[in-house]
Amino acid sequence: MIQIKTCTNCKKNLQATTDYFRTKKGGKYGLYAKCKECEKEEKQKYYLENKDAYKTYHKNNSEKIKVQQHEYYNQNKERLNAYATEYHKQNRERAYFLHKRWREENKEKWNKHLIRYRKSETGKTNIQVKNLKRYYKTANAKNDFTNIDWQNCLKHFENKCAYCEVETKLTQDHFIPVSKNGSLSKENIIPACKFCNTSKSNKDFSLWYLKQNFYSEKRIIKILNYIENQKVG
Repeated sequence: MIQIKTCTNCKKNLQATTDYFRTKKGGKYGLYAKCKECEKEEKQKYYLENKDAYKTYHKNNSEKIKVQQHEYYNQNKERLNAYATEYHKQNRERAYFLHKRWREENKEKWNKHLIRYRKSETGKTNIQVKNLKRYYKTANAKNDFTNIDWQNCLKHFENKCAYCEVETKLTQDHFIPVSKNGSLSKENIIPACKFCNTSKSNKDFSLWYLKQNFYSEKRIIKILNYIENQKVG
């Protein structure tokens, strides 16, 4: 049975769900008295009336606010990312327009952000995946590998090179080389250190690995099992 709750501010009769009211401890429905729309309008009104005070506080407490935002994000990472993804899907054109306008109005900030992003590990990984996808799109090959796939892959191999188990900066190696129709997909990408990736190059894995002084049957089984599981998944 659908329960109805009346907003104490706008007096509208709305469904007593989190779609219309924020949750709180206690109360008949465990919801706030005012609906989300009314709370949003009040917050916007309060901000406009105290805009200068807000700016002064943020300027004087910028580092403290950054720490709080970082902590909040880490505590609610999955929920925030899911919400952002869903919002972007439903508001793709608006999000694109707003982002484009912001970039045009803040070119210096945007350029600094791009430089930092391209130097970061996440940025380097995403750019590498993007470039490979562009190549595979041109070559009409499978190219559904995502950053999430890469993170899962790293986790499976404990952030070590799949071939020699060295803990160092890792690259995305095509188990079956690109030159031999290897795809950019989770069943063909494994983590490798720069030495192993360069040494293996476009060679056949079984022939190359036998000649290495770090050869291990245990690691071979682990690699092959991982690839087979990715094909099934």
